[in-house]
Amino acid sequence: MARYAQRLKDQAVARLLPPESAHIETVAQELGVGMATLERWRAEALGTARTERI
Repeated sequence: MARYAQRLKDQAVARLLPPESAHIETVAQELGVGMATLERWRAEALGTARTERI
């Protein structure tokens, strides 16, 4: 499992949330981070449970 610096996590989550609200696919490609990882980081930042994709 890859370990990411807190700064990268914070920057990625900031891009996913308003005001930028970037698409998760775009951020994943640009940063080389998996979409599931980004979803988890966003959920943790918002204090919510991540829902499984169907």
